[in-house]
Amino acid sequence: MKKFLLILLLVLASLVLGWFLNSFYNSQKSPQSPIAQIKPRPLDKYTIDNLAKANIEPAKIELGEVLKEDKDFTSYLFSFSLDPTLTNKERRKVTGLINIPSGEGPFPLIVMFRGYVDQEIYETGTGTQ
Repeated sequence: MKKFLLILLLVLASLVLGWFLNSFYNSQKSPQSPIAQIKPRPLDKYTIDNLAKANIEPAKIELGEVLKEDKDFTSYLFSFSLDPTLTNKERRKVTGLINIPSGEGPFPLIVMFRGYVDQEIYETGTGTQ
């Protein structure tokens, strides 16, 4: 009977010691924080809410070369400069195509954007014609 109690006590002591060692080992590991799993989102500064809060200096749209004259509208090359970093320190030139209707207004405004176009085939109006 003493032998049985000694073995039982040894088994219980081993279990308790194992439990404490396991707890200590797991507490030493750096936990995987959910914040570490969040991926950076560099384009968040361009959300509608963030742009509404930004202090963006207005830019003047300059009309350039006439690209097409029609009885209903005239197409122009236009340009303006803006700071894509939203810090008002760095300005870049943006160009595009603007169609101005002929006649008396008011006229609706339609803004069209297109994605990347290879520089080798780019022409003003590519992707929005």
